[in-house]
Amino acid sequence: QLASYWGPEILVSFSERLSYSPVDLREDVGWHEGGRVRDLLRINISHAPAVGTLAARMNGRWFAVDDKGVFRFEVPIDKVSYPTARFLRRDLAVLMDTHGVNMLVEQSLRNNVSLVVSDCDHPGKVYAAKYLSDRGVDVACFPDKYVFLALGHNLSLVGSPPLIVRNDSAVIGGRGVYLQAGDSVVVTNATDEKYALWYYQTPASYFDALMHSLPLNATFVELNDFDQMGRVVREARKRGVDFIATRVFSRSDYDVLKGWLSENASRKAILFHSASYPYGQLLFREFVNQTSFDDPNPVFYGKD
Repeated sequence: QLASYWGPEILVSFSERLSYSPVDLREDVGWHEGGRVRDLLRINISHAPAVGTLAARMNGRWFAVDDKGVFRFEVPIDKVSYPTARFLRRDLAVLMDTHGVNMLVEQSLRNNVSLVVSDCDHPGKVYAAKYLSDRGVDVACFPDKYVFLALGHNLSLVGSPPLIVRNDSAVIGGRGVYLQAGDSVVVTNATDEKYALWYYQTPASYFDALMHSLPLNATFVELNDFDQMGRVVREARKRGVDFIATRVFSRSDYDVLKGWLSENASRKAILFHSASYPYGQLLFREFVNQTSFDDPNPVFYGKD
């Protein structure tokens, strides 16, 4: 999120600048965690970037340190392989580029922060979110691929949430949707055929886990390429379904889903791995009463 380790400039777009037109880039909304941090800085908060996390290799895997000096949280090898990593030994490194909750625990607790803004795209990051939550720190994971692992654990964690700033306060999440046993939902899934297409699997992972406790009539629609939101909406139309669980990444995703929501105010979209991107945030802002998010703490109501 920082243009340099010394700040203070917040990056709100990265490689997408190379492939999007200025109109479609929507830097006014912003991308990734940097875009959401910029939103939060509109109110009176103190921003504490975390740079330089100590990590050690054990049994061929890398782990970031916790606040007690224990190497606890697994770090994917691609993050250790960044050219900015400073190796002290072959099995010990300082990771200058911190990416994920798993690399932010020590700094967060040392600085006594109230909220960690990061991502949960690895199981080790969800474990770190639990560690922080157990110690009274809220966590907002805007990329949320593995937040489904937190279902049933009552963590102070939200995944891919809407972020609304009003005056001197911000609401992160806070947008529920009511589903009953037997309700029909069209759920997006995806293959692994293309790089990063797997983030469209996030809704399917969540609902597959949720349905162990709440019986729903879910139809899974598998995508094998980007810009295939039309497949999801066509399935919802065919089945007369008012709930879609999906991911909004691109302008194309946004346009198709916006059209479907606009046709009927009773329709709802539950958005996963969307809040990091301009078009996910735009849909949240434009359809306040028709959108929800990846909430790992669903509330179950019994019959009256």
